[in-house]
Amino acid sequence: MVVRDKKFFYIFLFTAEPFLVLVSFIILIIMKKPFTNIFICRINPVLQAVAGIGFGVLIAVPCVLFIYNNKIFSDVMDIFDELIGTFGLKIPDFIIVSAVAGICEEILFRATLQPMFGVWLTSFIFILLHGYFNPKNWKIFLFGSLMFLISVLIGLVYIWLGLYAAIVFHFTYDFLALFLVSFTSPKSAD
Repeated sequence: MVVRDKKFFYIFLFTAEPFLVLVSFIILIIMKKPFTNIFICRINPVLQAVAGIGFGVLIAVPCVLFIYNNKIFSDVMDIFDELIGTFGLKIPDFIIVSAVAGICEEILFRATLQPMFGVWLTSFIFILLHGYFNPKNWKIFLFGSLMFLISVLIGLVYIWLGLYAAIVFHFTYDFLALFLVSFTSPKSAD
């Protein structure tokens, strides 16, 4: 496998993900709601972060191991292996990717869209935009269905606890998924 320069990966990451925050900002301006209001919390942000880590670990570890240990999801594992291998991603990259995705995606999907569309439709849009509802590949579609349920859980955590809990849940899930895939994959040992 050819390792490509990480610059392209990071240019894409730091262009696409902050664009979601810009979209959120524009939607809130149109709705005449202050952007800063999405960061106001009724529950202490530190408690939200601890809960987000807890939910992320409780969901991510069994879920990723379930996906990894089922041959049905081999296409999905190949995609993640290729992403990690192609750009030579390591633990510091996993942290950056997970943080940027967790923050930017949750600002748009939970703090902006979910109050308008509800948990279910927002989660559907979230998974649809990630490309996991692929009608041409039933295995990726099945993976998307599982990710949809996790997205619903993140949406519920947002309702119960707040934005910071959802961000940390998302970060924890993404980080542990990348970490577990990279260290359990036979291809990562190459």
